[in-house]
This record gives sequence, C-alpha cells and structure tokens, in this order.
Amino acid sequence: PQETMASQVVGFLGGEGSGQYGLEEYYDRILRGKESIQRKGWGAVRYFLSSDEESTEGADIYLTLDYNIQYLAEKLLREIKENLNIEGGTIIVMEPSSGKILAMANFPNFNPNDYSKTEDFKIFQNGAIQKFFEPGSMFKTITMASALNEEKITPETIYIDKGEVKIGGYTIYNFNKKIWGEKSMTEVLENSINTGAVFVQKQLGKDIFLKYLEKFNFFKPTDVDLKGEIYSENKELKKGYEINFATASFGQGIEITPLQLVRAVGAI
Repeated sequence: PQETMASQVVGFLGGEGSGQYGLEEYYDRILRGKESIQRKGWGAVRYFLSSDEESTEGADIYLTLDYNIQYLAEKLLREIKENLNIEGGTIIVMEPSSGKILAMANFPNFNPNDYSKTEDFKIFQNGAIQKFFEPGSMFKTITMASALNEEKITPETIYIDKGEVKIGGYTIYNFNKKIWGEKSMTEVLENSINTGAVFVQKQLGKDIFLKYLEKFNFFKPTDVDLKGEIYSENKELKKGYEINFATASFGQGIEITPLQLVRAVGAI
C-alpha cells in the first residue's frame, strides 16, 4: 500500500509465488508457514509470530523500520536528486545500542506492485548491502578511533600540516591542496585533513591498523537479515603497500558497503 517505500528492503512476491529480494526472499519459508520461529535482535525485523509448527499459515513479520524516519529519508533522497541530479544514493538510520535498522532508503527505488514493469533489474538490488563504495572522509572516524584506543594519540596531539605527504613516488594532498599548519587531532577530524589522517595511521603502523579494520568487521559480511549481502576481502589493501594504507586512512582504496560503515560507526 505504500508503493515504493522501502522497496529494496521488502522485496516482492514473484510470479511463481516465491519471495524475491530483501525480506521476502530471506524469510520466504517462514512467510509461507513452513518454519516457526520467534526472533529478536540485529537487523531489519523486530520480531515475527506464527502458530505452531504444524500450521501451514505464514508468519506475520514486524519490521524495525520507523515509518516516519523511512519516509523522511526517501524524501531527502528525492530532493537531492532534484537539486544535485545524483545517480543514486543510500540513507541508513540504525539504533547503535541494539542494531535495529530504523530506516534503509535507496534511490532509485521501484514499486513492488508493478515489479514486472521494471526494465533495469539492478534497481531491485539494495544499495545498502549489495553495492560497494569508497567511504572517503567518513573513514577518518575509524582511523582516529583506532589510534585513540591504542593510546597512540590524544585529542590534543599536535600535527603540523604542510599540505602534502610523499610516499614513494606518490604525493597525497589535502582537499583543494590546502595547507593547515599546526592542528590538534580534534581539529584534524573537524577539518577533515587528509594528511593528518595519514599521520595518525603511521602512528598505528600497518599491522595494528589492519587489525582494527578487521575488528571493525570491514572484511566480512554483517549477516543482516536481508537477502544478497556482499562483502569485499580488500585483498589489494592487505598486500601491505604503504601507499594503500595511507590512502585507506582517509577512506580511499578500500571498498565496503554502507551498512558495514554504519555498524562500525555505531560501535564508536
């Protein structure tokens, strides 16, 4: 009845009566009534109820999605399309203490009632869990948190920025090649200084930095209760080249899904 709302999360019932994509496919057997379980916890489903195991009736599923937050997220994506002409986008809202997904919006989306009219099947894919992206400067949060936890830096640690960092035959610059001069770690994060993130990663070293990326679970799936989740082992990064770790410190040269990033930041 809500047409395009949360279409990639929900999925649809295919022509042969089987669930396709999203929750419809992930919970197909339970919705059909062939399994009987009660579940609570991380993901997109708050709980579902069904009668005893002998019943042939399917379960009723109650989502963690908040109607108002989901509506606003999709409205924001439509507005961004109008103002910036984006090709696609994703907004996720998660409750960090529980892992409940309160909103998972994608643009473009589709109407599950008329799924057969969709010409590009890629629109059925949920960008939050089925498409990689380079997180960019958002990843500085991860780098900084790792170094703080290892006590390699404090918020007051000073870094003197000269606008660039040379690593082998490569040169890393700040946005617009700006030179910031003397800045604290707090200011490095506030101003999103690329070279400052490289400085922090060097304090950690390759092995510890890689260990934290593993601890933040960037090399494995989240195991969210949605069909078709992908993940990257980031094999190129793991080869250990200094330049790869340097660029990864500010979110370049590493591929993850939006949900992986949201879960990691939720831990922080």
